Amino acid sequence: MHGEKMKKKTTIIVSCLAILTIAIAFAIFYIFVNRPSTELYIEPRATSGTTGQNFTINILVSNVADLYGWQLRLEWNSTLLEIINVTEGNFLKNGGNTFFYYENDTTDYIFIICTLTPEVPEQETPGISGNGVLATLQFRIKENGSCSLTISDTILIK
Repeated sequence: MHGEKMKKKTTIIVSCLAILTIAIAFAIFYIFVNRPSTELYIEPRATSGTTGQNFTINILVSNVADLYGWQLRLEWNSTLLEIINVTEGNFLKNGGNTFFYYENDTTDYIFIICTLTPEVPEQETPGISGNGVLATLQFRIKENGSCSLTISDTILIK
């Protein structure tokens, strides 16, 4: 009789472990597979104007978790557009002090980097999660035509 009770207890423990394992597997699947993917994009997606006019675009991020820093390269047709202003967006600034730098040595692309900077050098600064504006850029239309703005060389540091 004692052996039968042990078998029942062992069966119950094994069943509970199997159920717990399945529950953990579903939780991991939901967290990692069902999570919306991070997107880096330009808004507005399209705009129009005439020679001499200025327009502004935002570079945004959505569905990001623990973003600590980022970099990207933005390219355009320099015959049609020239960049006239670049400013840091508020997304990382909401997490504390930042370092924002851009390099525009050519007329047809810009390289931008931004990172949180810890208050105390040895202290870790947590990243920022969510959606927001990384940078705002202003362009002047030099000549009428159609032009794409292309993001490349993107790195998101978490």
